[in-house]
Amino acid sequence: MSHSQHIYDNFSQAAEPADKYSKVYSRDNTDGETLAYHNKSGTEFVGLRSRSPGRYQVVYDAVGGTRLLFDIKNPEANFEAIDDALREGVTARKVLVGVLNALKTRHIDFDTSP
Repeated sequence: MSHSQHIYDNFSQAAEPADKYSKVYSRDNTDGETLAYHNKSGTEFVGLRSRSPGRYQVVYDAVGGTRLLFDIKNPEANFEAIDDALREGVTARKVLVGVLNALKTRHIDFDTSP
């Protein structure tokens, strides 16, 4: 499948139920672990990146131009719990609200980055 066909397919499925997401990538790199997801329509993105060992940052980006960064405040929050929150949140109709609620449900404290 061509790249343009993949993009078209993502946008053409916008009417599908909001309980689906598309995993963009998952990899280990020299800077730390990174995970990223798009909602099924491809219009919103959430990602998790490691700023330094044990310090994580959530990235939210929407096609409309909204980009927000959230630093995870509690160092005891583990990568898997944060990833679970992102996967849950990206399935919500309002992805940003879904992600924030999923983090709060797991008692993962965060702060917005300047």
